[in-house]
Amino acid sequence: MAAEVHSAHFTLMPSEGNASGNDWQHVTMYLLFLGTALYDVLAERMGGSWERVSHLSYVAAFLVEAGLFYSHLHGRAVLDTQCHILVACSGFLTSASLLWCYVSPGCVVSTALYHSLVISHGLWFLETGFILLSPFETNVWKKDSDEHAMMTNVFFCWTYVTTVLVMTLICWFVWRDYKPGQSGKHHEHNRLLLSEMD
Repeated sequence: MAAEVHSAHFTLMPSEGNASGNDWQHVTMYLLFLGTALYDVLAERMGGSWERVSHLSYVAAFLVEAGLFYSHLHGRAVLDTQCHILVACSGFLTSASLLWCYVSPGCVVSTALYHSLVISHGLWFLETGFILLSPFETNVWKKDSDEHAMMTNVFFCWTYVTTVLVMTLICWFVWRDYKPGQSGKHHEHNRLLLSEMD
């Protein structure tokens, strides 16, 4: 984050030889997510209404991130534009799911949707980095290819589907081993853990 601020030269408007507005967009995103981390610390320490404020800060951070990525589209190649659109869609969906969690805090579906979207959002960032800024010498992605841009849609969808499948498997294994009312060593272990928490 410090490198982004330094490269932006602390000026608000880009000028000749100065960094573009992209640097300030990155700094804005970083600061919003830094703010969510600070609200998380306050929520952990103080509880109460700070937990709700922390939740709303995540809604705002993902919403602003999505808007900034959507405005990143000007003058970019087809593949680059498509990757940014998908990151923006992911951010908007994540923000909406967080808002749903805020409105109905006990809903398991909204919580599962939120977690799956956050995980796939992070994975999509990683994949976008490999697509646009490949660390390998031979980058097979052609930035002006419509076919390659369409393949990013497929990768994006499969990223989310894979995330949901893995989360489903994990939940199934946990549910299978730690069912409420189950007797045996797992039940005894859970009872001991719960008694230690009290």
